[in-house]
Amino acid sequence: MATTKRIVEVYRALGRVLNNPAAFGLAQRAPKALVEELTMSRRNLMEELMERKGWLEEEGIFLETELAQDADLYIAMGRT
Repeated sequence: MATTKRIVEVYRALGRVLNNPAAFGLAQRAPKALVEELTMSRRNLMEELMERKGWLEEEGIFLETELAQDADLYIAMGRT
């Protein structure tokens, strides 16, 4: 359970960097390569969380939306 909580904390922290890079000493818009890497890391964390919990994809999408509410704006996770 502690590992799952840590995954959620890291997922949220990456979202804060993506949503407000200036607060972390970056330009108003983070470099594209950094955004891509952080977004991929978030996607991997969400997949790990879904795997640990045995969630279906629909439940994972709901969780992504819930976690994104903690941020200023929604970060798409590459789903179409």
